[in-house]
Amino acid sequence: MRREDKVAETWLPGSTINRVGFRLLGPVELVVDGEPVPVGGAGVRCLLAALVTEPGQVVSAERITEVLWAGRPPATARTIVQGYVSRLRKLFTELALPVSLDTRAPGYLLRMDPDLVDAHRARRLAAAARDLPPGPRAELLGQVLELWRGEPLSGLGSPVLEREVRPELTELRLTVTEEYFAAQLALGKHEELLPRIQLLHADEPFRERLAEYAVLALYRCGRRTEALRTYEDYRERLSAKLGLDPRPELRELIDRVRTDDPALCAGQPETEASAPPAPTELPAPAAGFTGRTAEQAWLDGLLTRAEQAGESAVGVLAGAGGIGKSALALTWARRSAGHFADGVLFGALRGFDPEHPPADPAELLRQFLLELGLAADAVPVPFDERLALYRSMLAGRRVLVLLDDARDSEQVRPLLPPGGGSLALITSRRRLDGLVVSHGAGIHTLGTLPRAVGVALLASEARTADPAVLDELAALCGDLPLALRVVAARLAAAGNPGKLAAELRDEQHRLAGLEEDGSSVRGAFDISYRDLAPEPAAVFRLLGLHPGPSLTPDLVAALAGTTPAAARRALRGLTAAHLLAEPRRDRFALHDLIRLHARELARTELGETTRRAAQRRLIHYYWRWCAHAAVKFSPSTHGFGLPPGGEDDPVPDWSAEEALRWFETERANAVAVIRLAREEDFPRETWLLARPVSIYLAVRNRVEDWISVNELGLAAATAAGEGAGVAMMLNGLGAATHRLGRREESLRYYRDSLAAATRAGDRHAAARAATNVAGALAWLRRGAEAEIAAAEAIRHNQEIGDRHAESAINNTLGVLALDSGRPERAETYFQRAVAIDEEIGDDNFLATALNNLARALLARGEVAGAAAANRRALALAISHGMNRTEAFARRGLGDVAGATGDGPAAAAQWRRALEILDAFDRGEAETVRARLAALEAGP
Repeated sequence: MRREDKVAETWLPGSTINRVGFRLLGPVELVVDGEPVPVGGAGVRCLLAALVTEPGQVVSAERITEVLWAGRPPATARTIVQGYVSRLRKLFTELALPVSLDTRAPGYLLRMDPDLVDAHRARRLAAAARDLPPGPRAELLGQVLELWRGEPLSGLGSPVLEREVRPELTELRLTVTEEYFAAQLALGKHEELLPRIQLLHADEPFRERLAEYAVLALYRCGRRTEALRTYEDYRERLSAKLGLDPRPELRELIDRVRTDDPALCAGQPETEASAPPAPTELPAPAAGFTGRTAEQAWLDGLLTRAEQAGESAVGVLAGAGGIGKSALALTWARRSAGHFADGVLFGALRGFDPEHPPADPAELLRQFLLELGLAADAVPVPFDERLALYRSMLAGRRVLVLLDDARDSEQVRPLLPPGGGSLALITSRRRLDGLVVSHGAGIHTLGTLPRAVGVALLASEARTADPAVLDELAALCGDLPLALRVVAARLAAAGNPGKLAAELRDEQHRLAGLEEDGSSVRGAFDISYRDLAPEPAAVFRLLGLHPGPSLTPDLVAALAGTTPAAARRALRGLTAAHLLAEPRRDRFALHDLIRLHARELARTELGETTRRAAQRRLIHYYWRWCAHAAVKFSPSTHGFGLPPGGEDDPVPDWSAEEALRWFETERANAVAVIRLAREEDFPRETWLLARPVSIYLAVRNRVEDWISVNELGLAAATAAGEGAGVAMMLNGLGAATHRLGRREESLRYYRDSLAAATRAGDRHAAARAATNVAGALAWLRRGAEAEIAAAEAIRHNQEIGDRHAESAINNTLGVLALDSGRPERAETYFQRAVAIDEEIGDDNFLATALNNLARALLARGEVAGAAAANRRALALAISHGMNRTEAFARRGLGDVAGATGDGPAAAAQWRRALEILDAFDRGEAETVRARLAALEAGP
């Protein structure tokens, strides 16, 4: 067996590893049969990461607690960890995974093959590559680098893993990359490799091996002066920043560069390519091609595998219209043509050409046979004979066959070259997964360009332009290559960047502005749309009505009036056509320009009745589920109301935390739908949806959105003459402005809300508003007025028995008592508020009451009780994401520490509180800042 074959056996995944994998080199994922499997929330994923970083080793309970809570575990930490472990065990059993999670003192043991973990596999393969010759070593290390999918352990939010494990995995990637560069330089690949070396060296300016490789590659490329300057820059940087000199190896290399040592040019490809054929079969690529370094490296990897394996290879560049598939393929093909001694064949397959039918494979075979030198009268007529002759002529030859704009796998298969070392490169708006099964094809889906690359392209055509304007133009293009090329062409034709940006800001006319000399972004999208089956096409038109940034099957089912299963099928079809992306399972997103295209279709192809009905279904979907979610974490809130038919919905079995997570995921969509409801004249739905959304925004302290949705709701309720809605929205604006420290403005809103509720005869709204008037007066230290207002609030509340309002009144009376120097009476009021909030299960108001109770206890000298109340409030605030309440709890803990003489602890808590309050409440921030200043000034 050849050495290379043995190497392949060491890294090619077996059946189990191919089916199951744990990924740490990017977002933490469990993958089964190539698809990520939902594991659970961040806590479960943190536990999984902690276990798979040490497979076969006992991970202690203490370590797990540290990973999950970074030294601040809740009182129920042990129960929570046991729940996470049970969830993982159940998941492993249900999926029949070859792993087991055992309890072993002092923690847990995950029994599994370490190769199931991408990080462990990367280490093993990197070690296996060390003893190989340059060619196989470069191939294997390239495969190792493909295991990384982004920043290791991303999306966990575990400071411990980020601090302790992520740097190790990042260093592993850098080391493997350096070894890969060394192998490629040994093969004489300095020209292709130089841009990648320079890019990484710019990011890691103190890594000496990168400096060495940059010097060597520059010298071999004939850029001796730049090589010397690169060394001098590195030497000066090392000396200035670290006080060090380069190692002897690098100093020896630079001496050899200065003396033009012939041995430095020893690195050469293992085989000399034949003189490249004239690239007559390749059209010129689009002007202004730039970027795509990673994608070209992927294509280089295909070429290397074809050369080394002695077999033909197939690569597919897939992606949306206008994403730059053809430009990349043509640019790379021209650069790499010299590797194909027997020529380059190009076929325009016209798979998605709006004006011509797809090319017939038989005609393309005839074209290729003629280009290979066959006389026209010698081309067979029967398809089978023509195909057999084509394969016979290519047998033993090394050719590149570039097939542009393929419609499907069947159109492509007859054209694939059989010769060893040959490569077929295909572009398509579809993934062509059938070629993976039949020919082992590699598929690379193109995304948009990095912003910096797009800005550089525009800058090359703009005579003078503010970089900020060019950045905005790139953003308005959605970083789409076709759109960027159109804008670059307009700039080259003496276009004014500022005026062009102003034109493209208008969403209704942006696509019209992205047309130039036959290039049209709208046209590129329209080709894909017109090719859709009826069901996905109908859904795509309706997506133009959705104003939010993301989509789910449930949402689209409501929008389209169908089932979630049917919606999911349609969404998958749109994803296959690259009109949608699926960044995570069952969460879909439209590119900005594709969204504008869908909006145009909704405007021009949907009738008014259809459009209004779909919008109403969408608004009712969010009204229904926001109401269901809000009551989970604000159970005392009176009467959210549901849309017609919503009373029969199955109520989701969510905990408060699960409801908050749902809201966090859907927040941007919900806010956008409220704005849609207002703009499209659904007044009642506007304020009724705004109400539950406001509850969430209040809990999470997202004040800007909170004010916005209440203003939209107020405008809608006012226009419709809905007095109850006016009262509720005014009350919400009072609460939001209070959070911002605008106390007088808040009081005016509350009084207006009370008046509106009284006029509308809404006793519940009147009780809430009266309670808030009293609270606002108490905050303003207007004690006498506050006591009168509190008495009125009590009267309102007695009429309806609103327990939530009763809790709020007790809080207000407690604040008044505390401000008047009666902490014992204040404690009584706050204890009542705590008891009520515990009874009704309102953790939001309970945390506030606990913080107030801590103030009263501290004023009475009961330091331990105050600390306990603040700690309990802090735990609730953190678990529910209530950052403002967290700030008050930390302020209280700082006050407790200060009262016991622990200045450093007090300062630490106050600084944490100040970080939060500076963003939301400047008035309260100043009180904390004063405490810190007094502490630092000393006695």
